[in-house]
Amino acid sequence: MSCNRCERVLDPQDTIACTAQGCSKKFDSSCAGLSLTTFSRMGKRKDTWKCIGCRGQKGAGKDSENDEDDDQIVVLRSLFKEFKDEIKAKLSDVENGLQYQSKQLDDVLTSFREMKKTVTFLQTKQEELAKENQSLKKTVKDLQCQVMEMDQRSLDHNLEVNGVPESINEKTIFMEALCTSTKVNIPTADTYNMKRSFVGAPGKPKPIILSFQCKQDRDGILKAAKKYKPKLLDLTKNPADVQPIYINEQLTPQLKDLFYKANQIKREKKYAYLWISEGKILLKKNDTAKVIRIRNIEDLN
Repeated sequence: MSCNRCERVLDPQDTIACTAQGCSKKFDSSCAGLSLTTFSRMGKRKDTWKCIGCRGQKGAGKDSENDEDDDQIVVLRSLFKEFKDEIKAKLSDVENGLQYQSKQLDDVLTSFREMKKTVTFLQTKQEELAKENQSLKKTVKDLQCQVMEMDQRSLDHNLEVNGVPESINEKTIFMEALCTSTKVNIPTADTYNMKRSFVGAPGKPKPIILSFQCKQDRDGILKAAKKYKPKLLDLTKNPADVQPIYINEQLTPQLKDLFYKANQIKREKKYAYLWISEGKILLKKNDTAKVIRIRNIEDLN
């Protein structure tokens, strides 16, 4: 069987027959005026298809035109359906992707919120610990100051005398000469003790430590020594011994070290006064300034 137009042998899969009454012509798709796409999508429309000759007969013009339009509509509908299905599939993929990303984002946000809670909790704890640490530091400093004050109180009946040669060790002779030069009453021998310290500045005589039973006796000699400022010649009677004798309250090693550092600060900052009173280190910038008590190294700042 051949095509009624080009007389080529027809392929059954590419053959269409006119369905008009009295017409039995068969064509391949190209001779029928159909593209391969249109032909492949016609489906059941092939059962009502009419050739160009039959469509051109009288009274068939309208039907021919409608048939051609119907064929095009079928093709367009098929194309649109494919397009719609493809778009639907793409949108479905996009929706699934967005849902997955949304879940991932929710998980991230949840993790972030939990992390934020943890960080906030840790910051709060850190602040609490910092405050507690500050409080503990203050407590420790206060306790250290109290211990230093207790240690110093144990020395509140003592004097430390510097500048006396170690050859002078007889307490009665020393006390008589000291009290005579400072114009105070001489205490009885059984009310005080005298000894040399085990430590002292290199190359200088070790200090003499005087311990009194009565604090009033100690304070009287200390006050008079500040006023009259005795010299070594008051003890030796040698006119050449004009160097001063230094008489002060005996300090604990810790307080003595603090006093040394306070004296450095005094010189650096040009403060006018630094002195010891009843075991307390006192600092004053000038005559009108407030007196500052130095309890620990932090007070020097």
